[in-house]
Amino acid sequence: MSGLSYEVDATIASGCVEDENGMMSGIEGARRVSHVLVGGEPLDPAGTYTVAGSDYLLTGHGDGMTAFDGCTMLAEQIGVDNQVLIEYITVTLGGEIGGDYADPYGQGRIVIHDGREE
Repeated sequence: MSGLSYEVDATIASGCVEDENGMMSGIEGARRVSHVLVGGEPLDPAGTYTVAGSDYLLTGHGDGMTAFDGCTMLAEQIGVDNQVLIEYITVTLGGEIGGDYADPYGQGRIVIHDGREE
């Protein structure tokens, strides 16, 4: 989730509503995700953002994801996701994963509250 930070309250049940085909059709009840920042600024629900992701989620309705239906596609099928990652590591990072990725628990941008003491 490059450029994002957010908190998830795992004690709140998912509010995703599915239709008869198992596709996401809305959200009801309390929101599990809060304090969403994009580039350090609060998420604008009316804003337009550019995202990248796998065909599985963005166009294939994987896991019932329909949130991207009707969005403008800037590019399609640039590569298989693992190949894109391999190219990023070998070409962009020169084969070395640096300090930005050294902590296996991340950079603190994603906080999950699970009801246990923090």
